[in-house]
Amino acid sequence: MKRYRHIVVFVFVLLAYVNLAQIRYLEAFKYQGKTKEELKKERYIAKEERKEAREERKLRRLEKKMIKKHHKKLQDKKTYKRMKKSLRKATNYNENKREFFLIRWFKYKRKVK
Repeated sequence: MKRYRHIVVFVFVLLAYVNLAQIRYLEAFKYQGKTKEELKKERYIAKEERKEAREERKLRRLEKKMIKKHHKKLQDKKTYKRMKKSLRKATNYNENKREFFLIRWFKYKRKVK
């Protein structure tokens, strides 16, 4: 009985090894027709493109921030305070945080008929 177990285990290990070797063999032909230098060049070009895209995104973000800052400076003091207050409220709402319990308790509640 032990002999059969050993044979079955050996067959499974052999099949796994053959399957792994087949996968490696297929991966070797994935880049067929391209030299190492060509592959390196392609990777370098892709890396440079990613770098450029990252820089472009940074510039766009910076531009948006500057526009927002300019918009805030144009407002008068009361409006700016109201903007800050509503921003805080929106942030809490989006993060699923409740208002302070005293505010909730003593807030004006409309009577429903």
